[in-house]
Amino acid sequence: MQSPPSLTELGFSDHFREAYRAHPAADASTRPARVCIEHRGRLVVLTGERRLLAWPPEGARHESLNPKDVLARPRVGDWVILPVDEEEPRILGVLPRRTALLRQTPKKRVTVQVVAANLDRVLVVSAWGPDLSPRRVERFVAAVRASGARPELVVNKVDLAEALPSDPREMLGALASDLSVWWTSARTGAGIDALRQSVEVGETIGLVGTSGAGKSSLINILHGTEVQATAGVREADAKGRHTTTHRELVPIPGGGLLLDTPGMRELQLWDGTGVADTYADVEALSRQCRWRGCTHGREDGCAIQQAIANGTLSRGRFVGWKKLHAEAKATTTRRKRSKGRRGR
Repeated sequence: MQSPPSLTELGFSDHFREAYRAHPAADASTRPARVCIEHRGRLVVLTGERRLLAWPPEGARHESLNPKDVLARPRVGDWVILPVDEEEPRILGVLPRRTALLRQTPKKRVTVQVVAANLDRVLVVSAWGPDLSPRRVERFVAAVRASGARPELVVNKVDLAEALPSDPREMLGALASDLSVWWTSARTGAGIDALRQSVEVGETIGLVGTSGAGKSSLINILHGTEVQATAGVREADAKGRHTTTHRELVPIPGGGLLLDTPGMRELQLWDGTGVADTYADVEALSRQCRWRGCTHGREDGCAIQQAIANGTLSRGRFVGWKKLHAEAKATTTRRKRSKGRRGR
């Protein structure tokens, strides 16, 4: 029987050790634990010795406008503080998050959803074929960069391809210039060994992407056993069927952790902090325009339109940049209005 992962293997780094020692709820009668599943109002946590069911802190809020809200409910990936000698303990505190992958909740009210906490790296998984959309990948990458984690791209199900491009930029353009790209097949095992060897002890890696991209299959093959349910591939469009219904932090042999997430057709940005890094080439061009208030439309001296005309920038990438900037600005405006109404 495999022994439970240690705190170090769960990602309890020097950063979190210091945060734990400094937390007012921590003392000789407590211990740290990491949330691995949210389950019907309770949380499944890993202590380094065992797995426990725990209750959220008293007064924890389900929704918030502030992702750093100390009273917000713990999410998968969070480090929490527990009393030592209780079978179903009440969480006493949550350590400050080092990273947080956020999205705007798909509701009329403007609230933030923490998709996952304390991720080191996030694999944006897309299946080979029609689903491989550079614009959608850019959206995920922008959200990951805003979280503080490092984004990488996994092009999965490459066994469906007749031939792979020698340079990812042939398919993904400028997006691939500063992004690690993994070509994998969970069915044939192609690229899996290299991806597995890249996982470090205590590293937490999230997988995000659309439904059917093969995230659960990748987790199963990286783990070595079937820990996530999977479904087959439709021949008509090479898409798998969505199977993951909850977020779960899965320890893997060797000391890393993987986090699968339910497939998301669209990830609404919470803010625009990751857009500039994702579109560094477009941002650089925008600073070269002749006029400070250039709208990048029909103005004379627009460096962006000139780059599109001479083929050094694709129109699709420009449109994606403009769309994400506008979306982030609109969300920020709505958030400020919502804060104002709540403050009345």
